[in-house]
Amino acid sequence: YKIVTCHAPSDMFKYLEHNKPDILLLDIMLPEISGFEVLKKLRSTSDMPVIMLTAKGEVEDKVVGLELGADDYLGKPFEPRELLLRVQNILKRYSSIFTKIKNDDNTKFGPFLFNQKSIF
Repeated sequence: YKIVTCHAPSDMFKYLEHNKPDILLLDIMLPEISGFEVLKKLRSTSDMPVIMLTAKGEVEDKVVGLELGADDYLGKPFEPRELLLRVQNILKRYSSIFTKIKNDDNTKFGPFLFNQKSIF
């Protein structure tokens, strides 16, 4: 995996203007704004898979993260192998969804779905 780190939400949103990572690992306790606020803003424009990876492991925090659209939530400390398996499972699921869409002659672009046969 190629890993890119951003130390502040503003850096991450600048990065996302020109890049589309396959998955995002997101902490709750961040400078500038909380990870929950980042997730809310991200979900308004993207369906990128997100795993909340944070020291805030209370049930309430997990529920909020999942309600806001996180695909998974893993509390610290964690086993690196468990994180790797969760990442692999989510990427596999998203990959199969994308493959199904491509096989149906459709291309998804943001909130839009284009049918290749009707365009050409």
